[in-house]
Amino acid sequence: MSNVFYVNADDFGYSARVNEAIVACFNKKIVNRTTVMVNMPSSESARFLAKENGFLDRVGLHITLTEGQPILETTRTSFLCDNTGYFTKEIRKRKYLFFLTPAQKQIVVSEVEAQIQRYVSDGYTLMHADSHQHVHTNPSVYFAIRPLLKKHGFKSVRISRNLFSSVGRSVLKELYKRLFNTIVKRDFNRKNCFMGAISEYEVAKNLVLKGGNVEIMVHPDYCNGTLVDKTNNMNIALENYTFI
Repeated sequence: MSNVFYVNADDFGYSARVNEAIVACFNKKIVNRTTVMVNMPSSESARFLAKENGFLDRVGLHITLTEGQPILETTRTSFLCDNTGYFTKEIRKRKYLFFLTPAQKQIVVSEVEAQIQRYVSDGYTLMHADSHQHVHTNPSVYFAIRPLLKKHGFKSVRISRNLFSSVGRSVLKELYKRLFNTIVKRDFNRKNCFMGAISEYEVAKNLVLKGGNVEIMVHPDYCNGTLVDKTNNMNIALENYTFI
């Protein structure tokens, strides 16, 4: 498939306000796809809003291992959570980047399996996956959940961000990102793919015109009544953007 431009609203289901912002982005044609956090309290209203506003078939899964309460009770007492049973950002620590113990891997696999089952039972059919705070780009996580994604028939998985300049990144990080993207593209037949943030919007449009498959991620929210993208703690007004 060529000339595909996805503008994806991450974090659907995060809160009532974020849900409202994402619906507004669909109505204003700022985004044409979203991914849902099925473990969050506003995920039920997200499903209702997606159905009511006609984009139920454009909702992917936003795998979540770093925020909110897990679906499984067993996960709530694991290394992924604090003593109140809520996710911490533990999995993002460098020591887990390439390695999980067999027990830790099973915890991750079981929780992601539960999130996939919730996603499917909620009636979503896009079968695209990405993750909150990009945890699926940890090799330890990706290789643990890859069999699940294939078993459940996922058609695509977000690659690591590759539209912004590599200036300032270490050679090792650059090689790691390229290798990860090569593996994901091979696993899910994603050729000529690019992924970035709103700051690469104009570059992305040019790549689409040249036959590229591009995804721009945004995190819609409201700030003082204005619809904004909150990526990297910056509030970028979204009103002037429409997908092509």
